[in-house]
Amino acid sequence: MNNGNWQWSASVGADPKPLRIFNPLLQSEKFDSEAKFIKKYIPELKDISPKDIHTLNLTGVYHPPIVDQKESARKAKEAYLG
Repeated sequence: MNNGNWQWSASVGADPKPLRIFNPLLQSEKFDSEAKFIKKYIPELKDISPKDIHTLNLTGVYHPPIVDQKESARKAKEAYLG
């Protein structure tokens, strides 16, 4: 059994991939397009449109990201590939 899909996430299942880097914004937009989860746990964003949440258009409403996802992914790939 693999109910949590952990084998795929860990790249140890039938389709291993040596490096998987998830983009949290794309995952959020894909699986929580209405931003219900985000709004539930970050009440400051309850009145913000899902589009603005998923595009990080939160100037003056919420803190800017502390991690640049594209740069972080690039560095991870670089470190992995050498």
